[in-house]
Amino acid sequence: MILLCDNIGWVQAAYGRTAPFDIERLSVSVMRAATLAGHGDWWLAESVALALEEFIVGHCARQTVPAETLADLVKGVLGSLGYADIAEAYGRRHQHAEVHLDQITNTVSELEFFQRLDAALRVAGDDELASVQVRGLRSCVMRLRGAQYWSASCRQMAEEILCHVRERVARARRREAGELRLAVIE
Repeated sequence: MILLCDNIGWVQAAYGRTAPFDIERLSVSVMRAATLAGHGDWWLAESVALALEEFIVGHCARQTVPAETLADLVKGVLGSLGYADIAEAYGRRHQHAEVHLDQITNTVSELEFFQRLDAALRVAGDDELASVQVRGLRSCVMRLRGAQYWSASCRQMAEEILCHVRERVARARRREAGELRLAVIE
């Protein structure tokens, strides 16, 4: 027999899947919004996540909240705390995406790297997306090349990756979609 815990909150995705409320994930998301709003060392993110978990467990039917409602609750709590700028940044959280090249390169060949990169860059096809940041170029190239220092072949590989990223983003983006800013951060 499986006993269910009474103190677990649940989040229901738009497509119906239900998952346990993740305090850490929400804290990171709120902290990211705080950083975007210019509050780089904001200390209330975890408190906001904990308060929302308590609310879901104590006041929501079947201790479950739809994901869209959770987003509205987060923005409401942030606004009521006087952080309207963070609430606004949280509301725009799906308008920005990051691709971490150095994470894609973990134990993969060059061919597998480009396949995984293509999969990660599919996010550029989202019409609401305003910017994509590609991070970790230098460490990615160093891993792929097996280099201990930056060389001409590393520089050439970095250029190949940048050209590939530009091409894939341009291909994924519809002409009718708004402008997309692409930033590469070493």
